[in-house]
Amino acid sequence: PSTTSSPPRAPAAPPGVAPKLATSGAPPSANAVGPPVLPAGSPDSPEVIDARCTGGDAKACVYLGFRYTEGRGVEKAPARAAALYERGCGLGEAAGCANLGLLLQLGKGVRRDERRAARMYESACTMGSAIGCALLGTLHQHGVGVPRDAARAIELYRRACTAGLVQSCEDARKLDARGKKQR
Repeated sequence: PSTTSSPPRAPAAPPGVAPKLATSGAPPSANAVGPPVLPAGSPDSPEVIDARCTGGDAKACVYLGFRYTEGRGVEKAPARAAALYERGCGLGEAAGCANLGLLLQLGKGVRRDERRAARMYESACTMGSAIGCALLGTLHQHGVGVPRDAARAIELYRRACTAGLVQSCEDARKLDARGKKQR
């Protein structure tokens, strides 16, 4: 079997349709039903990961946030996930900013706030997150939480495309072509 994978794809759906969360290195589950609940003290237990997050490990915060979002080895707790993503974002992890933005955009575990979601996506994009750029581009394309701005959306989609999000290349091309037809 091949070990190469295709580049990640950004969501092309309008705001409100949830793309997959960035996992910041979360390992895939070998169990189709979900990973087992690990004993306390296990290197992958929520307690150990939480201690790493508390100690300033931004990736641990995002990984644990992902687990609380998805209910992987823990009870689903979107509000807890949001707090972990916010900590990860504050510690400089772009996936934390992008994931918090998504929860804010959808109102999952937090009060729906599309303007703040846009700021989180902007932070993620500035930190180099292609998905953050793509999601912010979608908001600009549809005028959700930010002014509708096709030129800015195209710029953000191209930035995400350059970083390897194939769908963003197509989104930029289509939006650019639509704009040229309207001129």
